[in-house]
Amino acid sequence: MKNTETNKASGNEWSTYRRLIAHVKPYKARLALGVVFGMLFGGSLAGMFAGLGKMFEMVFESKTPLPWSAKIAIAAILPVFAILRGIGDYMCTYLINWIGNRVVMDLRTSTFAHLQELALGFYQRNKTGEVISRVVNDSMMVERAVSTVLADLAKQPFALISVVAIMIWNDCRLAAVGLLLFPICIVPVAMFGRR
Repeated sequence: MKNTETNKASGNEWSTYRRLIAHVKPYKARLALGVVFGMLFGGSLAGMFAGLGKMFEMVFESKTPLPWSAKIAIAAILPVFAILRGIGDYMCTYLINWIGNRVVMDLRTSTFAHLQELALGFYQRNKTGEVISRVVNDSMMVERAVSTVLADLAKQPFALISVVAIMIWNDCRLAAVGLLLFPICIVPVAMFGRR
């Protein structure tokens, strides 16, 4: 019984998100640009990890000393990757939030147009304050959902891919162990999250 209710709830959530994505379609150019900056965010994260790994290797594991020019080059790359990561994060968040605000504006405009066409009987049955509250609060919840979900979808997959690639590049066996243990750790989190 609980599984059926959970499946229905998750099905309703996905159908809601599909309807929201339909409202995002007019702004797909900005969304694509946001995804590009999300890729920049993920790629620069990988670059930072690679640079930090090289720095630790130079300090702790170096058998033959590197020339100063190589040390300075590696040290100078880290702030560059940090700046790229910041630019990617800021621009991706800005573009996705812009889209979220536009979607809310479009929804409010269409809702207002729909409210203008309703019969007088609707306004006799429903309180004016409740109608206004629903229009304002529900559209704000939609904005939060669009901004949060789209921002995460634009940035986090690339960050995850970058981190996994760096893990595999550094140590394949340790990465394999970590990737095998990851689903085992997720199961209790998902179970407690549902409760």
